[in-house]
Amino acid sequence: MFISSPSPTSNVHAHAIRTRPHPVCVRNQSVMGVPLHTFSPTPTAYPPHTPTPPNPTRLARASRVDCGNCGNLFSAPALPPSRRNTTLSELADPVPSMCARTMSITSPEISITSPTNLAALNHKKQGINMSWNFENAAPVIGSITEGNAWDGERMLYSNIYMDRIMSYDPATNLVEVWQEDTEQTNGLNFNADGRLFGCSGGGRRIVEFTGTGEMKTIADRLDGRRLNGPNDLAITPGGAIYFSDRVGELSWPGGSIYFADRVGDLSPYSPGDGEVRPSVGIDHSSIISAEPQRDGSYLTVRRTFDTTMPNGLLFSSDYKTLYVAQNDYRASEKRELRAYPVNDDGSLGQYELLHNFGPHRGIDGMTLSDEGNVVACTGWEISGPGGMITIFDPAGRIIETHPTPAERPTNCTFVGEDLYVSSIEGHLLVAKNTGMSGYLLWPN
Repeated sequence: MFISSPSPTSNVHAHAIRTRPHPVCVRNQSVMGVPLHTFSPTPTAYPPHTPTPPNPTRLARASRVDCGNCGNLFSAPALPPSRRNTTLSELADPVPSMCARTMSITSPEISITSPTNLAALNHKKQGINMSWNFENAAPVIGSITEGNAWDGERMLYSNIYMDRIMSYDPATNLVEVWQEDTEQTNGLNFNADGRLFGCSGGGRRIVEFTGTGEMKTIADRLDGRRLNGPNDLAITPGGAIYFSDRVGELSWPGGSIYFADRVGDLSPYSPGDGEVRPSVGIDHSSIISAEPQRDGSYLTVRRTFDTTMPNGLLFSSDYKTLYVAQNDYRASEKRELRAYPVNDDGSLGQYELLHNFGPHRGIDGMTLSDEGNVVACTGWEISGPGGMITIFDPAGRIIETHPTPAERPTNCTFVGEDLYVSSIEGHLLVAKNTGMSGYLLWPN
C-alpha cells in the first residue's frame, strides 16, 4: 500500500510564515507543551493507527492540525496575543521534534512551520540548496543493498542476498563486483587504519576483508556461544568494533528468518559443550563490542541489555555517545533513536530517548554529518510519509527531512557533500550538493 501526500509549499510574508498543511501524523509529540495525539501499538497488528485526541479540557483557544493519514483534526493551542505577529527572526524554537515530513499549525493570525521548513528557510538565506534531488548512481539491482562505505576512491556497498559487495566509482560511473561469496554481509565500515570490516549475517560473524578475497574472522562468539545475525557496526579510533546482533533475524539464502518463525526452538545450546544448534546462538538481541587484544585477537563483550532488535549504530564525533536504532518490527516492541553515553571502560550507560517512531518504521542505517547531526534512513511504503532521509540534531530534534525514491532506504554515507543511499529495492542513490558533509573515521 502506498500513502501519498501533497508536497508542502511555503510563502514568506513580512510578519509570518504560511504553509499549506502537510497531512502527516506525529507520535508522542507536542506543540507548545500540549500533546497532539498518540498511537497505541498492539501485539496483534502492525502498524495500527489509533489516534487519541488530547484532553479537550487542556485546550483553550485552539488551532487546527490536520492529520492526512487518518483524516482527523487535532487541536493545539493558539499563540498568545503577544506572539501573534511574531517575525521569522523571533521564531527561534516554535515546534518540538516531530516524526513527520512536515507539520503546519494554522490559525487566523499566523501559521508556523515545522523545524524542517524553518531549517530550509534558514539554509535558503545562506544560499544552501535544500532541494535534494536523488538520482541513480548505479542501476537498481532488485534486491536489498546496504552497508555503504567510502574507501577514498570508490563507494562499496553490500548486495546481501546476491552474496556480494559492489563498488561504484563516481569519477568514471563504473560499477563492479568488488567481492563475491560474502556470506550475505550487511554492514561495512573502515577502522582508523583503513582496514575494512563487515557484518557477515550468513556466516554469523564479524569479519575483516583483507582485499585478497579472504574474509578473516574477528568475532563469532560471545561467552562461547555463536552470534546470530550481525547487522551493522561502528568503530572507535582505538579499534573497538561495536556491532548489533539480532537473535530475531538470521540471514538465509531465501530471505530472513524471524524470531516468530522459530518461537518453538528456544533451546539453542547442546548439552554440556556450550555449542549451539544450527539455527540459534545467543538468546538476546544486543549491541556487542569486539575489543582488540595485544595478541591480535578480539574479546567480545555484551554492551546493551535493553534492546530487542538493534539495527544501525553510530558514534558521535567525540566518541562519548553511541546512537542506536532500536528498530523492532513487532508491534509490541519499540522503534526508537537512542543515545547511550559511552563510559571510559567502553560500557554504555542509561540511554536517552531521542525519538519515538510509534507504529512506523524507525531507523535502519545512519551516518554522522560534520556538524554532529544524525543523518538517518527512515520510513517505508506501509505507513507515514514514506521513505525518507531524516536529519536529527544531537538532542533528537528533526531539523531536515528529504523524501527518497526508495520505499525503504537502508543505509547512507557522504562523499564530500554528496549523500549515497542504499535501499531494500537495491538502489544506490545519490543526492548531490546537499550543503553538508559527513564525519568519517577513515578516510578523513
